[in-house]
Amino acid sequence: MMKKWVIFDFDGTLANSKAIAFQVINRLADLHGFPKFTPEKAMSMQGQEKTLLSQFPLIANDFYTLYKESLKDIPLFDGIQEMLKRLRDKGMQIAVISSNEESNIRQYFQVQGIDFITEVYTSSDLYGKDTMINTFCEKHSLSKDEVIYVGDEVRDIRACHKCGVDVIWVDWGYDTAVQAVPEKPTYTAKEPTELLALVE
Repeated sequence: MMKKWVIFDFDGTLANSKAIAFQVINRLADLHGFPKFTPEKAMSMQGQEKTLLSQFPLIANDFYTLYKESLKDIPLFDGIQEMLKRLRDKGMQIAVISSNEESNIRQYFQVQGIDFITEVYTSSDLYGKDTMINTFCEKHSLSKDEVIYVGDEVRDIRACHKCGVDVIWVDWGYDTAVQAVPEKPTYTAKEPTELLALVE
């Protein structure tokens, strides 16, 4: 069945936020008295950055507050803006489901000049994306075959498997192939242009 909606994760899929994320975490380390992340420790934590936040729920709120201050410094991944415009021009509907804050994502799109993504759904539950995807499909009266999700993490793949939605894992984000491939995503993309063919 032809896909009607492409749902994107935000951090690590559209926005290249990893460097800023570690800067913010180290600012929080100063505020809350836990050890800072050295470059070596950051490398060893690859693919676990967001899981870290789930272990410190009180800090997560502070994280997104500080994150907002750095929005202007977070680039889109190369090729993302053109890919999104081409999806729009093909008549594809685009949404975002993320564990970031809705106000952050909407402000970021405004900064980037992306005015055609109006459907943004967020939750503070890092592992609640399957619920959000189900709610989205119910709201728009969509079958699961009419939707495809694009994300960069193992939890994205697991959420999609749980609710029966096809998922494209992208290899330019937070989680590595060693972590993600064994979870058996429906498709894998190594660059944004590949998404154009996969969502049809």
